[in-house]
Amino acid sequence: MAALTRLLKPSSSSSTSFLFKRSLSTTTAAVSEIESQHHHQRPNFSDPKPSRNFQWVFLGCPGVGKGTYASRLSVLLGVPHIATGDLVREELSSSGPLSRQVQRSYIDY
Repeated sequence: MAALTRLLKPSSSSSTSFLFKRSLSTTTAAVSEIESQHHHQRPNFSDPKPSRNFQWVFLGCPGVGKGTYASRLSVLLGVPHIATGDLVREELSSSGPLSRQVQRSYIDY
């Protein structure tokens, strides 16, 4: 989103901004044309089922911001943020049977 904001922001060299806006409008026109051709095949998403659940998974190299984006998204959407690394560290700090099993798994790995 920040990249879009930067690209659409007027600058001294507005040719990039113009080309980007032009490509967006072309893409939007193409999508509208495709949607009008296949309108009868499009599912109705305007009335989502209340029991519909989403699970988001963020993948990436260490330090790219997976946890940061997940935390921000959880606050924005008001949903829980579950980090596997936090769960493993919490379990390793306890003294339960699962902790011993996790420790053995790490040693074997």
